[in-house]
Amino acid sequence: MQNVQNALNAASLGGKVKVSTVHSMAVLSQSEPPSSGAFGYGDTMKGLLQFHSSNGSPFMINPYPFFAYQSDPRPETLAFCLFQPNAGRVDSGSGIKYMNMFDAQVDSVHSALKGMGFKDVEIVVAETGWPYKGDPNEVGASLDSAKAYNGNLINHLRSMVGTPLMPGKSVDTYIFALYDEDLKPGPGSERSFGLYKPDLSPIYDISLSKTTKTPAPTPATPAAPTTPATPPPEKTPATTPSPVTTPATPVNPVPTTPVSPVNPGPVTPATRVNPSPLAGTHGAASSSRQPHSLLLILVTMVAFMVVEVHEDDDD
Repeated sequence: MQNVQNALNAASLGGKVKVSTVHSMAVLSQSEPPSSGAFGYGDTMKGLLQFHSSNGSPFMINPYPFFAYQSDPRPETLAFCLFQPNAGRVDSGSGIKYMNMFDAQVDSVHSALKGMGFKDVEIVVAETGWPYKGDPNEVGASLDSAKAYNGNLINHLRSMVGTPLMPGKSVDTYIFALYDEDLKPGPGSERSFGLYKPDLSPIYDISLSKTTKTPAPTPATPAAPTTPATPPPEKTPATTPSPVTTPATPVNPVPTTPVSPVNPGPVTPATRVNPSPLAGTHGAASSSRQPHSLLLILVTMVAFMVVEVHEDDDD
């Protein structure tokens, strides 16, 4: 990461392109309650956070309430994970009542950053989602739950209410995933996080974008024109010159440029799921995605480079 940053600085892009990498929730040695969130990996993590602080780049995390529900499959836990009405869960350290798992997980990361002295480092949710189907033994993997989680998550973020420890701030969040990864190994749920199938057909709609078309108003029927009275005939000269007819100039249609079809990119192979503690559950919550491979990290870096450059151009 430092070498990439050095290259950007040499190209005078250091202040425009941010360098980061993605972490699973396994980077936390403690996540319950959220106020006591703490990182593992000691000096390695501290050096990474120092890099983010020095360069103004975000700390990227992958919270998955779905895996927390799998470790505690009670009805009240499902409602807590899906942003649905529930009794809430009180943080025994701060006394704050959490009403959904997403906020609890993000705040546990915030507490860990604060505990290491880097509370001003921005948090970005690089992945979160819910599978719409899975193997018979995978509790919670259903179409209704996937629609509820992703749809309610979007509404929660758009409300700008933030989290209890970061009120009034919507955390930048990326939903996993746009397409199913149909060649991915592992449980059936790992191939069923997409909003679209690999053939581009939609699986379900979460209202990420809506275009409301207002029907055009029906024009009023014009009144029949009134026929003017016929004027009295006038005297005409004996000789009437022949009229000159001007030929009309034909209008040539503008040629239409055919639209090039958009081809979908290849499906990215994904990593396995390993157990790790997650915030907001009773007992040991489990499972979040492994940190990505070096190749995927570099791809993530390039993607953020492109996004940041385009945002700068827009400014």
